[in-house]
Parts: sequence; structure tokens; C-alpha cells
Amino acid sequence: MARKKAVKKTVKKTVKKSQPAVEEHIAPEYLGALRNGSRDASVNHVQEKLGITGDGWYGRETTRAVRKYQQNNKLYNDGIVGPKTWKHMFG
Repeated sequence: MARKKAVKKTVKKTVKKSQPAVEEHIAPEYLGALRNGSRDASVNHVQEKLGITGDGWYGRETTRAVRKYQQNNKLYNDGIVGPKTWKHMFG
């Protein structure tokens, strides 16, 4: 009987000491305007943010999604991810 209590105390101490992992979100750095034809890891970040397939290539689908994002957020609607659009997305 005494041994069972000792085991329970050990388990409780272990559970109390363990803490959940904290995931830190770091916004990607703006490295310059992205537009149709751009290929970059930054394009992947934009595509992920827009919820479209992230292939790292800024093509028609990405341009359309960026224009829609800009329109919905009252940004200049040119389909180019410049500093203002980037800041709004990742700010």
C-alpha cells in the first residue's frame, strides 16, 4: 500500500514539472516586392497566408489571390506584394 502512494507522488511531480512546448510565431522578413514571375521562399509565405498551394512560384493563382486580399483589406489592388501589403499580411 505504501509503495502505491510513492508511485503516485512521483507521477504527480513529473506531470507538474513538465510544461507544454511554446511555439513562437516569427513573421518573415520583407525582402522586396513580389510579383508575377517571382520565385522565392517569401512567395511560399504569402501563398501559405492566402491559403493557396505553396509551390514558391508567383503565378496567376497567386496574383489573383493577392488582388482579392488587397481588395478585401482596402489596400492598393495591383497584385504585387509590396511593403504595405506585406506589413498588412505579416505585420
